[in-house]
Amino acid sequence: MAERHRNPLKPLVVGTLFMGLIALATLAIRGIMTLSEHQQSGEEAALRQAKQWEAERERRIAARPKIDVSKAYGELQRKAATGDRDAMLLLSSILMIGMEEVIQIDPANGLRTSSSDQLEILVGKQFDELLEQPFTNVPVVRPDPIAARLLLEKAARHGQAEAQVRLAQELENSDPKQALRWIMIADRGWPAEKRTIFVSTNDLRNELRSRLLGKLSPENIAEAQHQATYFRPTQQ
Repeated sequence: MAERHRNPLKPLVVGTLFMGLIALATLAIRGIMTLSEHQQSGEEAALRQAKQWEAERERRIAARPKIDVSKAYGELQRKAATGDRDAMLLLSSILMIGMEEVIQIDPANGLRTSSSDQLEILVGKQFDELLEQPFTNVPVVRPDPIAARLLLEKAARHGQAEAQVRLAQELENSDPKQALRWIMIADRGWPAEKRTIFVSTNDLRNELRSRLLGKLSPENIAEAQHQATYFRPTQQ
């Protein structure tokens, strides 16, 4: 009796469903393989494009004339020796930290791996102009704080206002009254219409003045101001 009541369509339905599942699985596998092929093709195209860009970049770098850092540094030394106040300040700041802190060169392509205000001023170019700029002949200049301080003092005595601010910074803790004197001298000769060598100097000047006025007595402030009025720059 059970055999007579078995649904004759059931095996056909099951078979049809099974074949449908196999077809769907096949389509899914083909889709995954096609997607993988497209993805691999896209990655290969992106890799080829990246290699082309890098090759073009290397050609562009090779075509640019290299900046001779040793030559630029020698010219800076010459200017400082002849009494150029701005050159004294820049040379002092380089001697304070050493050339390795100013510029580091990748030997593979001659490009800098670091930048600084000193480097931009030394070679006479802005930061965006130094992108992909090759350099050569970087001199070994080790930090020399004593020589740097002497040059800084010389530039300050010659009337370089930024050097006077930097000298005040050096004196803030050891001799705050003299530090305030140099700030007041810098205030009197501040180059309002001239671009400063270091962009942060004006902010530093204001910060130092505020701190020094806050820590010194009225008598010391008056004495520093009196001394500042008698300052005369050393003649070249």
